[in-house]
Amino acid sequence: QVLSAKFPRVRFVVLGANTREINNLQSYRSGTLTPEKIDLLFSQASVVILPSHVEGFGLGLLHALSRKKVVFAREIDVTVEILSEYKSYSGVHLYRDDNELIELVTQSASEVQSAVDDSASTGWEEWVDGLAMFCEESVQKPDIFSRSQARLRQSDLLRRASAWNAHAASSESPSMKFLKPEFPSTGDENKTKDISPSSGHDSGNNTILCSLLAADGSKFVELVYATLLKRTPDSTGESYYYARLESGVPKITIIQEIAESDEAKKLGANIPGLREKLLAERYVGISSAGRALSRLRRIVLRNN
Repeated sequence: QVLSAKFPRVRFVVLGANTREINNLQSYRSGTLTPEKIDLLFSQASVVILPSHVEGFGLGLLHALSRKKVVFAREIDVTVEILSEYKSYSGVHLYRDDNELIELVTQSASEVQSAVDDSASTGWEEWVDGLAMFCEESVQKPDIFSRSQARLRQSDLLRRASAWNAHAASSESPSMKFLKPEFPSTGDENKTKDISPSSGHDSGNNTILCSLLAADGSKFVELVYATLLKRTPDSTGESYYYARLESGVPKITIIQEIAESDEAKKLGANIPGLREKLLAERYVGISSAGRALSRLRRIVLRNN
């Protein structure tokens, strides 16, 4: 959207969260296009922009380079690692923020293609041998089980967040049993639940928010990150928000802080019912303060 507004005469095609067309921006929801359609989009593109904060194998970069497209990619580890395999390259520009991206695109408007020198790069047979050796060494490491378990847990979190967001726009309350955090039985399941604004529960319309507020500790932080930022928390972020949670900062406040971060805003993150919940909490706080002042006033008058 930043580039679309800056260059209104240029047509942008985006693989993102939704399929829609706004002015000079055509967006397709990721996972809905055939490989043939994606190949066609790459071949017709003048430049390829890779804004992801997290990448797996870096196929987008490889697709763009194979078609000699000028590339503007966010400076992340996987991109830097791929480029380090080439003896030299041109027509590939790394950026750290949106302002730098706009500046690079403006400066590089005359470039027509990218090029790489892979003469010193690892060949296919060497790569396969290296992968086999990596697998053999990995299974011998003592922490392989715990690392694999952590990776699967992270994948489950991201898949859960994706499913929540897919239902966020629906007014119906779909079955979310397989998405909710699991807790031991307390024997109180059949008791009437508190559905007041300050309880964090409602009749089902705000399933995402209720499920987040039901989680505790580091799992709460992980779920909020997965839901709003579409990723697992980095060590710094997890430690920071876990410490705030332990110090007594309300969960709803932490959700608000992450929802209002620049990263969440760029992703268009939204949790149904969050704004209403914050307003309700604020009202409850004001009412409680008012009642406390009234009691204090009566005590003072009684003593006088």
